[in-house]
Amino acid sequence: MCNTGKSNLKKLMTIFTVVFLLLFIAAGCGMKKNTPQSQEEKVPVKVLDLKALTVSEFQEFPALLEAEGQIALVSKMSGKVEKVLVKEGQEVKKGDALIRLETKDVMNQVNQAKAAYDLALSNYSRIKNSQSVQEVERLESAVTQAELNYNNVLNNYEKMKNLYEQGAISKQQFENVELQYKIAKEQLESAKTQLSLTKEKAIPDMIEGAKAQLDQAKAALDTAMSALENTVITAPADGTVGSINVKEGQFVGAGTVVAALGNIKALEVKVYLPENKVNAVKPKDKAVIKVDAAGYSGEGEIADVGVYKDPKTQTYPVKVIVNNDKGLLKPGMLAKVGIKVKELEGLFVPENAVVSFGQDKAVFVVSDNTAYLRKVKVGDTLSGYVQLLEGVKEGEKVVVEGQDYLEDKDKVEIISGSEK
Repeated sequence: MCNTGKSNLKKLMTIFTVVFLLLFIAAGCGMKKNTPQSQEEKVPVKVLDLKALTVSEFQEFPALLEAEGQIALVSKMSGKVEKVLVKEGQEVKKGDALIRLETKDVMNQVNQAKAAYDLALSNYSRIKNSQSVQEVERLESAVTQAELNYNNVLNNYEKMKNLYEQGAISKQQFENVELQYKIAKEQLESAKTQLSLTKEKAIPDMIEGAKAQLDQAKAALDTAMSALENTVITAPADGTVGSINVKEGQFVGAGTVVAALGNIKALEVKVYLPENKVNAVKPKDKAVIKVDAAGYSGEGEIADVGVYKDPKTQTYPVKVIVNNDKGLLKPGMLAKVGIKVKELEGLFVPENAVVSFGQDKAVFVVSDNTAYLRKVKVGDTLSGYVQLLEGVKEGEKVVVEGQDYLEDKDKVEIISGSEK
């Protein structure tokens, strides 16, 4: 009896629980039906107004800074350093003396060469001005005069001969002209004979030999004077002395690098580009220069693009000039040089604005506060921007933030700060 009562009570409790749940669900449904429908939510997005852009890609290359036009100065001759006339870091002008070698031995050479030249000049002048030579010069002049006279008389003779044959002049007149002709001819032949005989006696080989000795002595003197000039090492251009590699009293050989000179107000760097990058680089293009050691970041200008490939590295040299008016940069510092290696024009969006669905690419285009999924054809990616080749046009608004929360035809709210 007792067990039967407990069983009935348990059934009543179960029925009561089910009824209560059904009433609760019914009440909830009734409340939902009585609540007004809320407005559709709008997804906040940022957009980019599409317009034609020029986008560049920069690539960094390591390089060492050098003084512009940096020159290694070498001694052209051997000798002992007598005086160092400048200090490292000193600004100099073209032609300024930098280092002087001892001149004692060179001056001896100059004096000997000068004496030999003076002797050769005196000997040549003596032979050239000798009586025989003067006589040859006089007879050469006489031959020239006799030739002029003979030619004049010959022309007159031929004219008078024609007139005589025509009966225009008398025989006596012709004979007078003919006599003048014979005399002029004899005078010319006589002058030539005298000149020839005198020349044989003038010993022209002596004059030629003396002239050769004079030329040789002059060359030796020029060489000695050049050596004297080379004892002073001068600045070939305006600039700053970068380093001095010798000391006073030190002996240097010909070809020894004694100093370096360059323009440190305008430094240069050389980078080397592969063949698939070099054609994008043009003189006067800008380059980005970073020098960590000096805490420097600035611009440089491309001065020269090599046209010949280095056979060892298979690259092309590109020279960049960096302004250094403030003197923060030093030759030898390591620089990072950003060179524009590619440039494209067209419609571009940030990489993350392009979404993928299957094998296709798409962007969300906003019109009337609605985002439409638009299939696009993409091109190259440069500096974080993707070129859109097909599917969009200039002036349209492309979602660049918030696209990950969108589906086709979702309502959107364009928030401030949208990209232009």
